[in-house]
Amino acid sequence: MSHRCAAWRHQHRKEGCAGCREAYNARARARRARRYAERVERDGVLMAVREYLRHGSASVYNNWGCRCAPCTRSKRVEVAAWRAVAS
Repeated sequence: MSHRCAAWRHQHRKEGCAGCREAYNARARARRARRYAERVERDGVLMAVREYLRHGSASVYNNWGCRCAPCTRSKRVEVAAWRAVAS
């Protein structure tokens, strides 16, 4: 991509040109795939193992694919809150 629109720079993916959005989304998918590949299985559950990750947050569940009990619980609470607002 020869240009970078303001939406791409600021990660407002709903705005900006389609090329910038597609390029950003492709990079995000590649990053997530690399993170998911780093997971290890412990007690039958795939977990993210980077030391600096704070388990028990929905972002670790989403972005790193961690399915440990604290991350799963946090994601469950987040989804319940969304559903409560939506109904």
